[in-house]
Amino acid sequence: MQVSMTQKELFTACLNPDQPCPVHLKSGKHIPTINGLNIYRNNIAHGLITTLESNFPKTRTILGPKNFYSLARLYANKEKPSSSLLYKYGAGFSKFLQKIPALSELGYLPDLAGLEQQIRLSYHARDCAPYHWENLLKRHDADILTACFQFDAACFIIPTYWPLGMIYRKAQSGASTQHPKRLSSASAILITRPEFDPQITTIPEELINFLSALAAGHTFQTACNIGKASSPAFTSKAGLQFLVNANSIHDIKFKAAL
Repeated sequence: MQVSMTQKELFTACLNPDQPCPVHLKSGKHIPTINGLNIYRNNIAHGLITTLESNFPKTRTILGPKNFYSLARLYANKEKPSSSLLYKYGAGFSKFLQKIPALSELGYLPDLAGLEQQIRLSYHARDCAPYHWENLLKRHDADILTACFQFDAACFIIPTYWPLGMIYRKAQSGASTQHPKRLSSASAILITRPEFDPQITTIPEELINFLSALAAGHTFQTACNIGKASSPAFTSKAGLQFLVNANSIHDIKFKAAL
């Protein structure tokens, strides 16, 4: 048996407590091998739960430490890290919470967990130099219509039907969320990182589809058409001003005029 194969078996057994003890694993003392293996399994499980507690502090605040620990333990048993960078762990936690019947009265909780995940990714994202908007003023109107906006690597748009910004800030301050009401129309949060710490901004309703279209790679003209079709209140001027104020654009590329 090759050593690498034995290591792989051991690693798999440590991450999957339901699997039997590898036949090639032997104890150095006169104790059952499974007992020693379970020590490693428990240490790994505890580490993953602790990571989730660190990665989702606002969600933990709302659920309470004991409830969160129980859910984190269930999640850690099902989902193992796909990366050695543990700040990424919990990518599926939001969808996991959606499947818990006992949390049906806290419909906003999966969105909150998703927001925390993206804020953490924003914090660790690579640095990008902000776009110099004076360069856009040098362009002709025809060029601007073909512009494709490249968002900063730390920027994310989070769609939601809950007052997510308010919920996040209340959880951050320790205040009670008091079961907020679901919104009657779609909303969205923009995550940016202008300096060291990510910030969240609620996107005006009339700009949501416009910004989402730009983030998806559509040209400025196409994004404006989408914005106008989705909201009579949309204006391209307001859309551009929001992008400038948010400091969320890294670069702008211009397609050749047709």
